[in-house]
Amino acid sequence: MDGIWTDVRWAARSLLRSPGFALVAVSSLALGIGANTAIFTLVNAVLLRPLPVSEPDRLFDVYTVDGSNADRNLIPVSIPNFLDLDQGLESFAGVAAEFSGGFSLEPDDGGEAAGVPGSVVTGDYFELLGVDAAAGRLLRSSDEGPRGTGAVAVLSHALWTNRFGADPAVVGRTVRLNGIAFEVVGVAPAGFRGRRTLAAPERVWVPFSMLYDMTPPGLHTFFEARRALPIEIFGRLADGVSPATARAELDVWARRLEAEYPDANRDRSLALVSMAQAAVGVNQRDTLTRSGAAGMVVVGLILLIACANLANLLLSRAAGRSRELALRAALGADRWALVRRSLSESLLLAVVGGAIGLAIAGWGSRLMLSLGSELLPAGAVEPALEGRVLAFTAVLAIGTGLLFGLVPAVRAARTDIVGLLKEGGRQGAGLARSPLRSGLVVAEVALAMVGLTGAGLLVRSMQAAATTPLGYAVEGLAVVGVPVGGASPAESIESMRRARSEVLAVQGVEAAGFGGVVPLTEVQVRTFLPEGAPPDRASSFVSVVAAMPDYLPTLGVAPESGRGVIADDLLEGAPAVAVVNRALADRYWPGENPLGRRFTFYGDPVVREVVGVVPTVTITQTGEEPRPAAYMPWSQWPQGFGVLHLRTSGGGAAVLGAVAERLRALHPEATLQPPRTVDDLRYDTLRARRVGAGLVGAFALVALVLAVMGIHAVLATVSRQRTHEIGVRMALGARRGAVLRMVVGQGMALVGVGVGVGLLASVVAGRLVQSLLFDTSPSDPVTLLVVPVVLSAVALLACLGPAWRSTRTSPVRALSPERSGPH
Repeated sequence: MDGIWTDVRWAARSLLRSPGFALVAVSSLALGIGANTAIFTLVNAVLLRPLPVSEPDRLFDVYTVDGSNADRNLIPVSIPNFLDLDQGLESFAGVAAEFSGGFSLEPDDGGEAAGVPGSVVTGDYFELLGVDAAAGRLLRSSDEGPRGTGAVAVLSHALWTNRFGADPAVVGRTVRLNGIAFEVVGVAPAGFRGRRTLAAPERVWVPFSMLYDMTPPGLHTFFEARRALPIEIFGRLADGVSPATARAELDVWARRLEAEYPDANRDRSLALVSMAQAAVGVNQRDTLTRSGAAGMVVVGLILLIACANLANLLLSRAAGRSRELALRAALGADRWALVRRSLSESLLLAVVGGAIGLAIAGWGSRLMLSLGSELLPAGAVEPALEGRVLAFTAVLAIGTGLLFGLVPAVRAARTDIVGLLKEGGRQGAGLARSPLRSGLVVAEVALAMVGLTGAGLLVRSMQAAATTPLGYAVEGLAVVGVPVGGASPAESIESMRRARSEVLAVQGVEAAGFGGVVPLTEVQVRTFLPEGAPPDRASSFVSVVAAMPDYLPTLGVAPESGRGVIADDLLEGAPAVAVVNRALADRYWPGENPLGRRFTFYGDPVVREVVGVVPTVTITQTGEEPRPAAYMPWSQWPQGFGVLHLRTSGGGAAVLGAVAERLRALHPEATLQPPRTVDDLRYDTLRARRVGAGLVGAFALVALVLAVMGIHAVLATVSRQRTHEIGVRMALGARRGAVLRMVVGQGMALVGVGVGVGLLASVVAGRLVQSLLFDTSPSDPVTLLVVPVVLSAVALLACLGPAWRSTRTSPVRALSPERSGPH
């Protein structure tokens, strides 16, 4: 032990005598380890941290798989099917259901009402999850009764703490949710936010018997329809039952439900998914996992560059101290002692770099969360430097120090004592005589090239997504939500006509029309049943949009055939009609004339006739596959809330402000959000791409900085070691320009090789992440042209500093006897 401490003290003193070397090495490692730990902290918080429930490996979600709508992935379950499963499944100790939404919460003390996420759950929800109350009690089966009874609520610990000051007296008090009085019976344990890792920490749970009271009337028919899929269900496996047994029983039940209710369950099966796997969203986990893996790869490149820096610096340092080590060996020093002392330096550097990297990781993870704050509910992710993260950092730091310090240490201990003492400790030819150091420089540049190319591809991908046509002109188009509820569809239509007339009176508004959906958001879907269609084209989802006559013209979407929605379609008793898009027509009537064709929606007996076909436009998200859609006359598909679309000609914010004033005067009782341009809405939909491109870009910049630091430090060290050689050259008449070109040329030759290797690696790596790119080739010529030029230019600047200092070498001083030893 004394020997170890002696080596550590020697390493500390040695590094203090070379502050420049120590600073570059520690900085490189701190950035590399910090970036890796920051990403791992987030990956741990999102993907690895277990849910705070009892025996999570025994909990499984159950999903519907719809064979005729494979693009819908795993989807929820109908309430009637759940009731059958709850009564009949034998592989589970119990099965619970959950319907999630948003509630308006108002305390009984008259405090301000605020929106809060909430869930309507069956009484065995908390019992099956195996959680205990922090205060009071949790929901239980006895809380459920006939519809509309059981007005009790459980608050999350975060809601209890932030909204009610963690007051124990809250239990037993009354709060109003959606205007209904609920008694608070308990508080969930700290850290519990339900079955989803990324759920908002502030939330509330109420019994399933209150489902109809807590939801809009328009949803109630979906609750009763066996084909509608509004709820998520999960269960805990019974003792001794394996997941394979439970899956087999679900397969039997799926066939039974399809046989007993063929219209509702045709081509549908049931899937069993571990709750741990579904915790981040069953259909999002793969994307999040790929994103996390991509992030770890990017920061892994940074760490590799940092390690290459460390190894190159240690090799250069060992070369500079070769005469000292030779003298120690000549005087009888044990080679293992020399290796151990060299390793102690690298380990000490790694430990200090790891400690600083840990601080960088804490700051970096919070910064990354702030950049992605628009994508997640507040407090949804709480990164912490817990045991797993600390262990990761320790392994990373010590492993880096050992792995990348070992080779320089061994090479230093194998110094040719006789030959070196004959040379007097002088080093010649620099990197040309050290292929390992040259290879490390090439590797640094190549890795930086891969990182910068990845960032460039993501930026180009985001640009492509931001400029992809939506199928209608975005310039000058804005939307604003307006309440249009009335006692009858006729009253709603009259309300919309008044609002439209008011808006058209504003100077700068050219056109206006009401539709039932905000652009680039989720839209209502229904099961489409075309009359006489073969089974392979029946029973699949289509988007349904309520439309006033001026809606499609305001978008600039004109019929390809037939007509659009007209005023006569809004009259009472008018024939049931619909305008469909080209994607729907091609899916259900390929190669045929869709005009005059008839269809129904599942659960709706009204037979509707197709009267027009319009081009397919983007509905939900940029770059989506063409989605079948039907546009319904508003009176035949009434909604309680309308979206007024405006086409303006200049004026910008002033025009939209005037529109908002008119609408507020028309609806003084409503809280209206200001109008937003569709350009802004599209910008919002690209948040994830922006955040991803920004983070990868930031990490690529760190990689570039590290590579530049490495190139500069190695060339500076080599130039110092070649002082004698350069002095001889200049004494024999070499001009400073020739010396400058020699040093820069040597550095840029390695940079050129690194850029070439990195270019090839970037093309290969680009194909691996092609799924993350939007309308951008992994071999995008702009990216593959700009990145090498930028990298080479920055590397040239890094080479110029040491090269310029080499030209200031004094031949007299360089050839003086006192400089023949170590320096």
